[in-house]
Amino acid sequence: MGAGKSTIGRQLARELKLEFLDTDREIEERSGADIPWIFDVEGEAG
Repeated sequence: MGAGKSTIGRQLARELKLEFLDTDREIEERSGADIPWIFDVEGEAG
């Protein structure tokens, strides 16, 4: 977490004129839980 993947992904998508999909947000929306909570409960390997 916190390595800058989303920041770089957004910049790259903008440069390539592509839609950016934030997988963390998708996971949070679908699971109803935030990423830090999921990592606390499931661990990063999940």
